[in-house]
Amino acid sequence: MAITSYCKKCRQDVPRGDSCPYCGAKLTKSSARVVWCLEHSPVKDWMCWNAVLRIMAPAMVVLLGMILLLEGLAGGWTAVEALVNRGLLWTWGTLCLAMLAGLWLILLGQGRDLLDCVVDGLWCICEETFWGISAHNGSSHAGQTPAEQRPLPEKKNPYIDLFAAQTACTLAHDGKRTG
Repeated sequence: MAITSYCKKCRQDVPRGDSCPYCGAKLTKSSARVVWCLEHSPVKDWMCWNAVLRIMAPAMVVLLGMILLLEGLAGGWTAVEALVNRGLLWTWGTLCLAMLAGLWLILLGQGRDLLDCVVDGLWCICEETFWGISAHNGSSHAGQTPAEQRPLPEKKNPYIDLFAAQTACTLAHDGKRTG
């Protein structure tokens, strides 16, 4: 969940800190709040870079390895040495830097967007498999199989798990606020 500060002078959410980056007003500790939407700049976001670099970096290493392997198969070790001595690694490094610059331009061109922080948090809760706690997997009643022998809940033994009920209540309350 994203937490920002609210600047009373600018009347907007600003990044956490001691003072407002726009007007310079001092921010109090009580100005911190959870935001519904957060303005997001992909160029400054590590996760955007990480998502692309997790694919691009191994691909570039594999490309270099394939170039060296194919050159080695075609001309032997001397051909690989000659290729490296002629500046293959500098060319490869320059190509990597050019790709990073292109990626920076693409992320910069995307501009700013809004992240729906609360809605994303609600979806994370909804995707959980089980809202209860495994210790509360059921209770033993007369005529029922003891709870120790049942790894999963049974339809014949209905009960309301308090943790699952609390999660459902939280979702209903937040869902009412998000519309």
